[in-house]
Amino acid sequence: MFERMPLSAGFWLLLLLTICLMLLPIAAAADEGEAGDDQDESDEPGDAEQTDDAEQTDEAEESAEAEEQPAGTGDAFLDAYLQREPLFGRYGRWLKHYENMALNLDMRGTMTVPQGFLVAVVGWGTMRPYGRFDNNREMDNLLPVLQFEDPFHYGGEFFEFSFNLSGNASGYAVALMYGITDTLTVGVSTMFMDLDINIDPVFEPGTSDRLGIASRDDFYDMFEALGHPAPVHHYKSDPVDWGDTIIDVVWSCYRNSWFATGTNWHIYLPTAHQADANKNMIFAMGPDTDTGYSAWGLGLGIPLSFSMPKPLNALGISVTGDGAYFLPSKRRSPTFLDINQDVRDYLEAQGMEVDLFQDLTDLDEYYDFQPGPWAAVTVGLNFSIIGISYRHGWGWEAHYKSNSEGFDNLIDYIGLVGNGDDGKLSVSLTLPLTPLYIPAVAMLRMDYTTDGRNAMVWRDAYQVGMGFFIPIAPPDRYRYKGGDK
Repeated sequence: MFERMPLSAGFWLLLLLTICLMLLPIAAAADEGEAGDDQDESDEPGDAEQTDDAEQTDEAEESAEAEEQPAGTGDAFLDAYLQREPLFGRYGRWLKHYENMALNLDMRGTMTVPQGFLVAVVGWGTMRPYGRFDNNREMDNLLPVLQFEDPFHYGGEFFEFSFNLSGNASGYAVALMYGITDTLTVGVSTMFMDLDINIDPVFEPGTSDRLGIASRDDFYDMFEALGHPAPVHHYKSDPVDWGDTIIDVVWSCYRNSWFATGTNWHIYLPTAHQADANKNMIFAMGPDTDTGYSAWGLGLGIPLSFSMPKPLNALGISVTGDGAYFLPSKRRSPTFLDINQDVRDYLEAQGMEVDLFQDLTDLDEYYDFQPGPWAAVTVGLNFSIIGISYRHGWGWEAHYKSNSEGFDNLIDYIGLVGNGDDGKLSVSLTLPLTPLYIPAVAMLRMDYTTDGRNAMVWRDAYQVGMGFFIPIAPPDRYRYKGGDK
């Protein structure tokens, strides 16, 4: 099966709040300089209505504060940025206040959103199917090649049928996270997928041409005579397919000067697109695929965050364990054809293995389906604007249960369902947009599947996104109270 598009709202949230880590080397200077200015501004909310004498007093106080500022960070560009007068009047001062507030918050561990703030995230990603690690951890075709031994024992094969799948997938992620308290955050995220997947099957006859099966059309005729419809060749989202929707509850339960941890709970809602049963890749009916789990589920993540002592305090190390379990649901069954018994008996008499092709016309309208549970461990390293992580996940077999033993045998033969694991390396670049007077952060990320077993492999997997912070109802200690100076 295709993996869920890796556009996790929780991950985007972590990236959004890494602005706190990115400027740690200058946090001390910002705290004494800009934070002090904001405090003075907070004490004088009516600056626009002050008398000329009051304005002169403000200017004198600001001049005295400037003389008391520390020597600087040692970086001329950053010092100039921190000390310059913000543009755009009140808006610039408002943004400068919240930028400095972020610098002084401890956002390690679960990376909760500050109380009263909303984080809105939008993202886009793309990737293309490349291959598949088989059960022996060797790279193989995306879909298995159908091969039958030569019943005439002339050597070689009876025939070979390759699905030759190709295409691309892109996705759009949307997430909202709100800080109930500084240690408790709730949110919701969802995604939409744009799939454009093709199969261009290649039929290579062997000794099958002795029986008049010499082309792809001949193979399709045989396939249909044995009760299995010819596969659909193309699937395109119209215009997009809905993916998973996840409710998040994030709690930062413990932190000290060098360590932080918490819990990330996830509730999966069954909103994802289910592959059309008569185009489903799992049944070799076509290239359509699920865009998520499409089932109720519960997930849990436990992040462990470690801070380095000075002078490596800009370096962060994280280890996260997470997993999920899903409830069973019902899916619509595919439609199979009546078997031409004369053709089946003839092929069997010639020595062809036909046990795979059972009469499936009595298949119930629905079958029971339960996505397999999964678990993963992620190790991450963040330094300034660059993040590197490696994730290794383990997935257990999804369960298909119907009234037909032949249906279960077909799924087993195609071989896209089973236990497996995969490793993924991710590199990200995060840039704050506050210097451009935009209350947001931008991110670029690249994923690369390194190894696995019974796992889909994607290439050219890139993601871009932006996260915006919006103060909805911040407490008094966070609220901007400055005026127009």
